[in-house]
Amino acid sequence: MIRKAKQGFTLIELMIVVAIIGVLAVLAVFGVRRYITNAKSAEARNTIGGIGQSGVMAYEMERVQADGTTVKGMCGSAEAVPTAIPQSGKTATSGAWSTGSPSTGWTCLKFVMDQAVYYQYNYVQATANAKSGAFTVIAYGDLDGNGTYSTFQMIGTATNGGIALGGITENLPDE
Repeated sequence: MIRKAKQGFTLIELMIVVAIIGVLAVLAVFGVRRYITNAKSAEARNTIGGIGQSGVMAYEMERVQADGTTVKGMCGSAEAVPTAIPQSGKTATSGAWSTGSPSTGWTCLKFVMDQAVYYQYNYVQATANAKSGAFTVIAYGDLDGNGTYSTFQMIGTATNGGIALGGITENLPDE
């Protein structure tokens, strides 16, 4: 008599397939989380670069101060936007970018963002002399809400009538 071969899978074969699918799912979740975090931190890199470029343009342009005199030089420090560091989500910033006089703050830099942000942005003039010195642009964020901040920073240095931007330094960009 000829026996027909059994058709189907054994329990062990099914469990191996389930284990492989589980491992692949864990790897996929990890990869997606990392991708999302990198996409969010790209906001900080792009914005820091934009603020730095605004600082360079403001340094090179003449502008009229409140007293009517014309000045060419570095913008004064700006207030942090938003006022608190966002905790694991976006914060609206509409209207917050219009602070400062024609020679200080975001008004001087002519920098505005319309959408909500994951990071707090700050522009600090390092010296009182508007003709030379330095400024620093900083972004602070807490993407996962654990109280550990990621920091992005760019420094602009002015000497002899010219200005140079440094690269962006990152500290804990995935936090």
